[in-house]
Amino acid sequence: MMKLVLTVILLLLAPLAVQAHGEEETVAQSGFPDPVTTIFYSLIVIILVSLISILLRNKLKNEHKKILFALILIPVMFSTIYLAGSTVYTNLISETGGPVHWHADYEIWICGEKVLLKEPEGFDNKVGSATLHHHNEGKDLGGKYRIHVEGVLVKKQAADLSSFFEKTGNLLQKDSIGLFLHDGSQKRWFNGDTCSNTGKNATLKVFVNDGQIEDFTEYVISPYSNVPPGDFIRIVFD
Repeated sequence: MMKLVLTVILLLLAPLAVQAHGEEETVAQSGFPDPVTTIFYSLIVIILVSLISILLRNKLKNEHKKILFALILIPVMFSTIYLAGSTVYTNLISETGGPVHWHADYEIWICGEKVLLKEPEGFDNKVGSATLHHHNEGKDLGGKYRIHVEGVLVKKQAADLSSFFEKTGNLLQKDSIGLFLHDGSQKRWFNGDTCSNTGKNATLKVFVNDGQIEDFTEYVISPYSNVPPGDFIRIVFD
């Protein structure tokens, strides 16, 4: 029975590990309940039923064992079918027609100085979500970072600049920018604030491939894996 319990748990954890790479975020865009939550509760049911089976193993009749086995099998089948079905459905309805891997390079300048952002922590070496993130490029490349868009986008707008900033723990609005900086501090600058290097009021602007864009919070990066031809974005508060 113990071998059966361990096998079932491993089978259920396998799709959960896949979900950890970002599918739960993607499926959530389609309106499906979070698959990770579904798997988690299924796992709880399986563990509880398995414990009951172990504790009462000497008192159970064959028909009882069949019922308990069914109570283990049903959550496993439901979770597997749900995960597969929601993933296929999400790919079919997505505007990207399936998984993408887009990149865009960007720099952030505040009052004449290029800023360094918070570094990744942990083993995954990224800041942000599985779908929207940056790695440790800024420290190695003197403040030049790379936007990574990886996975299925039900709506391409889910990968606009404001969403990317939100996922990476920052903030980009039409009149302000808030950043989690390399030294661990968090700062925010508003249009009209005075820059100490010039003594003048500053304004937030965004340039894509050297052309200024107005509705920059809603800008979705160009769908390219390589830069160039992918976008180079300069965010300037000056």
